[in-house]
Amino acid sequence: AFLLMLIGGCTGSTVGGIKVFRVLIMLKTLRMQVRRQIYPHGAFRVTFNGETVSDTIRTGVATYIFAYLLLLVLLTLAISAFGLGFTESLGAAATALGNVGPGLGPNSGPCCTFKEVPSGVKWLMSFGMLAGRLEILILLIPFSRSFWRT
Repeated sequence: AFLLMLIGGCTGSTVGGIKVFRVLIMLKTLRMQVRRQIYPHGAFRVTFNGETVSDTIRTGVATYIFAYLLLLVLLTLAISAFGLGFTESLGAAATALGNVGPGLGPNSGPCCTFKEVPSGVKWLMSFGMLAGRLEILILLIPFSRSFWRT
């Protein structure tokens, strides 16, 4: 169930998460890389719906997944600094990033709400929800020099 929280939904869905399309592209890329290790002189390509997936798209997918997992770890650590246990912190971070609902743990699991967590955790989760819905990388654009020069 936790992995489904991280994956989220399909492309075009309003839920956050990595999305099924990105997971499929990464699995196919991983398979291609393994085949390249076995057959170094072979010519391999990643396809989706019968079309070749470009290096640019594969790089973008890998970058997004890395940023998503990095933010998940950072959010988990920040939430745990408020005194929540690891499982509850990880569940809260995954719930916020994926915008998927209940967390993990005694205070925020399927039986409960997040009303018992400290206000700081709610602020961190609000940031996580925003980052998850805006696809994370959008939040980095204002910190780019080229954004302000155009």
